[in-house]
Amino acid sequence: MKHTIIARDADPRDGFCLGIVVETTKQMAESEVLDAMRSAARTYCKTSFGQEDIASNNGAFNWGDFVNCVPQCACESRGFRVVDTFVTRLVVDHDESLLPQD
Repeated sequence: MKHTIIARDADPRDGFCLGIVVETTKQMAESEVLDAMRSAARTYCKTSFGQEDIASNNGAFNWGDFVNCVPQCACESRGFRVVDTFVTRLVVDHDESLLPQD
């Protein structure tokens, strides 16, 4: 099953969003997918590579770092894999009316 996670930039003026598409090897609730991703990140951050990445990011490690740094094997051992990522600034209001304005 595929899940898409959208990570929004904390600064609303930027409008930057990172999309992360993951595929699970078994049925997982959305909260379980996020828990598995966070677990993979925490485990990676404890490695020497993770510590180097944290140091080079001024003590931070976010979702962008996750997709760039956490190895696929760490994800697969938790029942998911990252299959795609994308960046967008095109965000719309879901309830925007698309009817003609005649």
